[in-house]
Amino acid sequence: MNLHTEQNDGTFPEIIAEFIPIPLIVESLSACLNATTTSRNGTTVPDCRTRLETAKLILGYMVGTPTPRKEAVPIQENSNDGRNFEDLIMHSPILLKQVKDTLERVEARKAKIDV
Repeated sequence: MNLHTEQNDGTFPEIIAEFIPIPLIVESLSACLNATTTSRNGTTVPDCRTRLETAKLILGYMVGTPTPRKEAVPIQENSNDGRNFEDLIMHSPILLKQVKDTLERVEARKAKIDV
């Protein structure tokens, strides 16, 4: 299967459909919805994790996936509770990552301007 040929100038779904027929994809997803696993004592039980992930995948393509929620951290400039910006960052890994990412983007933009 070579997807990098000059003959393949279609969209990604068209290229995939050329190599993997749609009925095969449907059959594979259907098999995943009926997946089972063997427990330690030898009994066969439904593989709930595989079934759930397959159902999520199918519904994601049929209905769409929800947008991920972002943590909103309110920052008060004149806070009287004794916590400053450093304290907020120290106690919120997500806020710390956002600040680091923002600094990296600003430094990259500044480097382009300074050149």
